[in-house]
Amino acid sequence: MHQFEIKKDAVISAFSMNKSRDRVIVGGRQILCIQKFDHAFLEAKPKMTQIKNFRTKRNSSLENTALEIQWNQQEDNHVIFVCGNSTIFLYNVQRDKTQSYSEHSAKSFVDWSPHNPKQFVSGSNDCRILIFDVDRSDKSVYELKRPNMYFDDRLGVECVKYNPHNDRQIASC
Repeated sequence: MHQFEIKKDAVISAFSMNKSRDRVIVGGRQILCIQKFDHAFLEAKPKMTQIKNFRTKRNSSLENTALEIQWNQQEDNHVIFVCGNSTIFLYNVQRDKTQSYSEHSAKSFVDWSPHNPKQFVSGSNDCRILIFDVDRSDKSVYELKRPNMYFDDRLGVECVKYNPHNDRQIASC
């Protein structure tokens, strides 16, 4: 097991590694960055290099705490993360471009589709479940309707996951 330090006083609330396991995005209250492992598994103490820092003056919309982060495990160029202000961000690693989605009004949770590498779902405490396509637009492409007989509208979505065996099923709680 390898340990690494990013910042002594940083509080990390989420992280995710890329498919090839040579990069990690780390987020929290005072940190949101991508680190690269340099020969991490060959050395006793791996060397880490920061390759992207999202906490810059020109990225003031990213100053909120990153609460959830997911690196796309099918297409290594996309990372989604959710900030404390309920905004979802899509970062394209190859193009160094960030897209924001502000459709939720409360804390959100996300999951990449295991069937379509361009699609992800979000669920929120605002009781909405939205599907996004990274190539289509800056807003959701579909909103799932929940049957009222199973859900109390006062209860929000605390988790959302695609079924890995069926591309037409999404679970939420």
